[in-house]
Amino acid sequence: MHYPWRSISSGNKPAILPRGDRYKFTLGSGMISFADLSMMNELYSCKAICKNITDAIVCENGGFPHPRNCSKCLCPGGYGGDNCSERPDNGCGKVLKAERWWQEENVVFKNYKRKYIDGYQKCTYWIKNYSVKLEFSAGVFQAPKGFIVEVKFHPKYFERQEDGCVSAGVEIKTNEDQTLTGYSEAGCFNDRQIYQSTIYEEKFGPVAAYLEKDKDPI
Repeated sequence: MHYPWRSISSGNKPAILPRGDRYKFTLGSGMISFADLSMMNELYSCKAICKNITDAIVCENGGFPHPRNCSKCLCPGGYGGDNCSERPDNGCGKVLKAERWWQEENVVFKNYKRKYIDGYQKCTYWIKNYSVKLEFSAGVFQAPKGFIVEVKFHPKYFERQEDGCVSAGVEIKTNEDQTLTGYSEAGCFNDRQIYQSTIYEEKFGPVAAYLEKDKDPI
């Protein structure tokens, strides 16, 4: 629920900056964040509905029971299934096996003529165990104890220049709290940054590539 970081400013200077500098390109996104969705459901007491249901589902990864159907969860980005323990399957994305050498994953978006819930086609990638390094995409990034996972983006795939990565981009979730939105990269201001898991957490969050409805294929 933010304007772009340079919105209504003069001289292309910052008008608003997040506490984490890498989030400045995420400001102005066209998608509602899960944190905002969760907050609104809390403020309007929607979450209380399922708390009074004895057989309400138990959600994983920070999700919460859907107020209109307590047997299913509303899940943070990158997670799906009834209880938020599965990779969202939108007809694209996959689970990748990470290895000890760099791997490359190419993502090609086509604009399929169908309706998307929030106006975006999203492809979610998970990387499972085994790995040290993977190039471009992933999911529940997990590495053997003592190793880290690395992810790197290639700007040639996404060359749209815009605040908020509104039209297209890649979101990578590196926070321990998986309910938080990840950094938006590649779709707007790719800087060849290499993202690393920490040796303590030994995991990343999901990586989701997205394309706005009716935009040209990329």
